[in-house]
Amino acid sequence: MSVLFTARAFRAIGYVHKKICETSTLYGTPHKVASPLEFAIIIPAYKEEPETLHLTLAVLATHELATSYHVYLAFEEREIGACTKATDLIASFEGRFRDICFTLHPGNLPDEAPGKSSNEAWAAQKISEDFSICGHQENVVVVTMDADTHLPSLYFTEIARLHFDATLDERARTIYIPPLVFDRNLHHVPLPVRTTDMMWAGAGISNLGPSSTVSIPTSVYSLSLSLVRQVSGWDVDTGAIGEDLHMYLKCFFALSGQLRAEVVFAAASQCNVESGNAGIRG
Repeated sequence: MSVLFTARAFRAIGYVHKKICETSTLYGTPHKVASPLEFAIIIPAYKEEPETLHLTLAVLATHELATSYHVYLAFEEREIGACTKATDLIASFEGRFRDICFTLHPGNLPDEAPGKSSNEAWAAQKISEDFSICGHQENVVVVTMDADTHLPSLYFTEIARLHFDATLDERARTIYIPPLVFDRNLHHVPLPVRTTDMMWAGAGISNLGPSSTVSIPTSVYSLSLSLVRQVSGWDVDTGAIGEDLHMYLKCFFALSGQLRAEVVFAAASQCNVESGNAGIRG
């Protein structure tokens, strides 16, 4: 079994690498994009370092389509100092995006666990309100990521190209999935952590190859606002941990299996798990 998995992973990694190179060559310039979408970007944060969030926003601010980004910093009320952290970040990036704001998931809601999925759900409600009068919600793409995710500009221009190449029906039932790599702090983490994260990334990429009939997102994915509303957003209880697979399955079953998984060949970069403690506890 391990031999088959390894072979599948290596084959998929080779395929994805080739497609990333081809995509960058063919569509890596902004004039290739027919028409920009409205992007609503959710950045969930719970006890994240301000520097991490600042760097993530700085990367997004360099993009060609940054002026079409509506950025939602999705914070948790139970985090001490969350409001101050959010307002400082917004002040630092004022004018760099179409809009930037923050949401605060209430800490007193029954049966709602703190964490990524709850913060996404609360931010999605705000997005739905903000775009309530939008006539084509399938052309509003909700992007969700981790606080330390660095997405290349090509990820967004590729979504725009793929989106407008699709029919209206296809746009409303598509989830866009990038390959994920843990690469920015490889040399700062112990070998077991590095190896585990590499295997995790390989497992995610292994289901993005041409032979895979199911493509499941890992941490980072995008879908139309109309689809988010159709499935009533993200779930908020403890069963929603592993929200990427959870949301994928929620959309899959809501559409009776007609969910389209479109691989976006522009890799999402993340950090390996790291702490400030030394030794085995770190």
